[in-house]
Amino acid sequence: MKGLILKDLLELKSYKNTLFVFLIVSLILIIKENTSGTPILSILLMTIGFGMFSVASFSYDEQAKSDKYIRKFSFN
Repeated sequence: MKGLILKDLLELKSYKNTLFVFLIVSLILIIKENTSGTPILSILLMTIGFGMFSVASFSYDEQAKSDKYIRKFSFN
C-alpha cells in the first residue's frame, strides 16, 4: 500500500508547478470572495481542479498497466 501511495505522489510530481499555480489562484479567489460573501466560485474551482488531477492519476495508471501490480499485491 505504501508503494502505491509513493507511486501516485511521484507521478503527481510532474504536476508540481500546475498544482502550485492552481493553489495560488484558488487562495486569491477565496480571499477575494471571503470579503464579499460566500466563496462558491473558489469551492467549485477547487473541486473540479482536484477532480481533474485524480483522473489524470488514473490515466497514468492505465497507461502503465499497473492493474497487474495492484491485483497481485492488494490482497496480501
